[in-house]
Amino acid sequence: MKLASRIEKVIFATHNQMRMDPKSFIPMIESSIKNFESPRSARLKRFGRPDLITQEGVNAWIESKQALLNQESLQGLRWSDGLALAAQDHCEDTGGKGVVSHDGSDGSKVWDRMERYGNP
Repeated sequence: MKLASRIEKVIFATHNQMRMDPKSFIPMIESSIKNFESPRSARLKRFGRPDLITQEGVNAWIESKQALLNQESLQGLRWSDGLALAAQDHCEDTGGKGVVSHDGSDGSKVWDRMERYGNP
């Protein structure tokens, strides 16, 4: 993770925690469920921060909790600086243009960028 920023390291570690120990996120989900204004509300009270207005409402949190309860643990992922560079290159290439595609503006495919930056 030589090239990862601090926030990228935190996001990657959290993603791996979710894969390896999905049930560890249940207390956070339960806390959020309690902070909805009402059982039918779409407003999540976040004390000390602005409220979050959701489209789905509390049911999305309840479904998430159930999914976490049913999810088996998975193996953690391994960081690859090469893949990170390939992804960053693709975002810089297409993001500002509003392009939503796996193909680069030069016609490159995912595997082309992986090869360009070192296949993991």
